[in-house]
Amino acid sequence: MLLCDADEVVSAYVSLPSRLPFGLGKRRRRRLGVLDMQSSRMLVPALERQAPLRVRVVEIEFPHLNRNRLNTVYISVWGKRSDLIPRENPMARIFSRSRINDPMPSPSTPARLGS
Repeated sequence: MLLCDADEVVSAYVSLPSRLPFGLGKRRRRRLGVLDMQSSRMLVPALERQAPLRVRVVEIEFPHLNRNRLNTVYISVWGKRSDLIPRENPMARIFSRSRINDPMPSPSTPARLGS
């Protein structure tokens, strides 16, 4: 789950099940950390519009495995491209246009010399 605070900083949360036996109790929400400024700028407009975004934890690096000695969590966020348009420049492109489905250009016919 992603939530935006008043300073436009986006935080990632995970929902943990109750630790009581037989599933009694309610789920707890725990903050994993905050996103960097560039990622926050991309996601704030979508979060303000309450756009349906999907979030997945991709990798967790423990402190003894990385250089900065901090827990690091990598997440993947995806949703509709139109929801992720930055507010300050609405025509900015976040994703580059894919040409994979464009038709192949037809080969040009060679020019005849000396006819």
